[in-house]
Parts: sequence; structure tokens; C-alpha cells
Amino acid sequence: MNESENIKLILKYLSGTINQEERTVLTKWVNSDPENKKTLTLFEHIWSLKEKGEKVNMQAAWNTLAKKAGIALPFEDISIRTAPVSTKKDKRDTHNRYLFLRYAAVFLIALSLVFLFKEKTKTSQVPPNQVQVIVQYGKQDKITLPDGSKVILDAGSMIRFPKKFNSDGREVILKGEAYFEVTHNSGKPFVIYANKGVITVLGTKFNVRAWEFENEKVNVVVAEGMVSLRSIESDNDKGVIIKKGEMSYLSNTHLTPVKPEKVKLEAHLAWMKRDLILDSTPLNEVLDRLARWYNLKFVLPSPVYEQVKITGTFRKKSIDHILEAIGLMIHLTYKREKNVIIFKQIN
Repeated sequence: MNESENIKLILKYLSGTINQEERTVLTKWVNSDPENKKTLTLFEHIWSLKEKGEKVNMQAAWNTLAKKAGIALPFEDISIRTAPVSTKKDKRDTHNRYLFLRYAAVFLIALSLVFLFKEKTKTSQVPPNQVQVIVQYGKQDKITLPDGSKVILDAGSMIRFPKKFNSDGREVILKGEAYFEVTHNSGKPFVIYANKGVITVLGTKFNVRAWEFENEKVNVVVAEGMVSLRSIESDNDKGVIIKKGEMSYLSNTHLTPVKPEKVKLEAHLAWMKRDLILDSTPLNEVLDRLARWYNLKFVLPSPVYEQVKITGTFRKKSIDHILEAIGLMIHLTYKREKNVIIFKQIN
């Protein structure tokens, strides 16, 4: 993809108007290079500012980015260029600078487009007969669907549903994590489309976790009743039935749902109380959750820490308490700069 195509897909993702094919393309692009993931993070940050109605100072934004990247280039001189190189190290450094400048330039140009694009998607991309709810970082939301079903949405999640369900069924689209209490109606199955997963129920209580950039994994845990889970790319015969107290999932690497297994419900539902119950959970997943709950960003000293497993229970603990405990587990210290948490190795 070229830069303009990247921007278009990123903006569609942020506005919740991206389709499955586009989501797959964007996911591959994000996972292909750490720089691409950083680019997405930058857009997410600017988008969150627009959510709050804050004005963005492009020059200040550039100065901040340039300082973090170690680039001594005035805002007025931003350009896409490289300097002559003489050694392999110089060549690598110059290439990295080139990449940063290239995407930073695109990023700055896109700032002026983000608000207009978002306003447009509010009116034209979401059909008039549909309702779309996006939960800001640091928040939770509780909504009631047209049939009386209850949904609790975690921070950063999006749900879309019709203003009135039709006579054939009840269909919703989910991005993120949500707990459902579905009103029973044997004549109108309730269907959730989440990443590549299709969850079908009649009336029950269950949790769905479907963050797009966690390998498009769809994790379903049932608290009451039972539901079916299948891939959107397969027929109904290739799905699984998940009963009370069981969990199953599918992802890009498990296109067929895994066999349901018994799990501790409390661990999977604790997020609604902002409790953390971790059992060999990868650090990047833990930090992603904290980032959404507390509207923070995290910087690790090395990518190798992302897959370090964390085990522990934190009930009604402050974010500082949680971070200090995590730091002790993995032998890191941290400092806070506004909403950015920077971990460092202990000397």
C-alpha cells in the first residue's frame, strides 16, 4: 500500500467503518513492521484528541515527535529526503530517519483531514437505520439494544446495531470487548460479528473479546446458557457449541474454533469491575488493557518484554500499585511523563 491508502484504512479503522477485507490488509501492514505499528499509535492518539474536542498544534506535535526520535529538523524544513551514506551503520540510521520523516510528514498532513473525515463518517458511513457506539479510553458504557438485551462495553470498544431489529433475526457488529445479556427469543437468533468470528445465541450471558490487532482473535466465554462460535469463512457445521463455564476462540492461526474448555469465569469477567486477574498473560496484552482503562501509553526497553508472562490478582488497586508490582515481576522500573509510562531496566 502507498501512504494515501494507509491513511484511508487507518481512518476507516478508527471510525469503525472498515470492512473485513480492509481490516485484514491493515492488520498485515501493521504487523509487517514495528514502524507501522508506531504510525497507527500516533493516529490513535490524535483521534483521541479529536474525540475530546481538543485542538492540535501541528508544530508542537512535530517538535514532540522529532525530539523522541532524536531528529534535529525544524518543522519548517520537513521533507522526504535522505543524505549520502558512507557506512552500513550510517545507511541504517539514515534509512530509519527516512522512514520516520516519511510517515511523520504523512501524519502531519493527515491531522488536518482526521476531523473532516470523522465528521463525514458520522453522517454518511453509518447508515441512518443503524446506531454506532464507540467507548472512549478510560471509560465503560452500558447500553440496551432494541430487543431489551443488555451490553457492557469496555474502553476502546465499538458496537453497531440497527435501530430496530428485523423480523428474521438480531445482528450486531462488535470490535473490542463486551459482556452480553441477551433477551431470549427462539424465533429471532441473536448474531454477533466480531473480527472473523460469528457468535449465535438465543438467550444467555457471555463475554466476547475481539481486539483487531491481537491476531484478530475472537475469545468467547459463557456465563449462562450456551452459544455457538464459527469462522465467518466457514459454514455452520464447522463451529463449536460453548456451554456455561467454558471458553473457545479462533484467530488467524486457528481458523476453526478450538475445542471448548472449562475456565474460571471470574478471570474473564473481572474487567467489568476494573479488576485484573492474570494467569500467564503476555505483558503486551496486560499493557494494552491498562492503556485503554487508564488512557495511557507504554514504552518498553525492548520488544522481548512483550511476551513475558504475568500472573497476579489486582482488585481495586491503583494504577501505580499495578505498575510497581509488574515492574518487580520483570525487574523493571518506570517513570511517568503525563500519560506516557516509560519502563527502564534496573541497573
